[in-house]
Amino acid sequence: RWPTAFFAATDPIALGILSALHELHINVPTDVSVISFGDADFSKYLTPALTTVRTFTEEMGKMAVKLLLNSLEGDMVPIRVTFPTSLVVRHSTGPAPTEK
Repeated sequence: RWPTAFFAATDPIALGILSALHELHINVPTDVSVISFGDADFSKYLTPALTTVRTFTEEMGKMAVKLLLNSLEGDMVPIRVTFPTSLVVRHSTGPAPTEK
């Protein structure tokens, strides 16, 4: 039984998945959906354009540096820090195929 979707950890991994599916003549998104994490600049230019979760890496980097400096100064740092994300729906996702 074939999966109905792939969720890649990064956009470059999703690019590899899209390439492999293309080589296997598997249609995205008709036969299977592909979604990723990161919203790399190239994602919107793929065929089909990649549905992805947009992250705010610059803000994450700034916070990481701030927490590191605070830690080096002996300050308590939070165990968990959360950042907003947003789903960018493009053309690599669709309804799950129905059983025939």
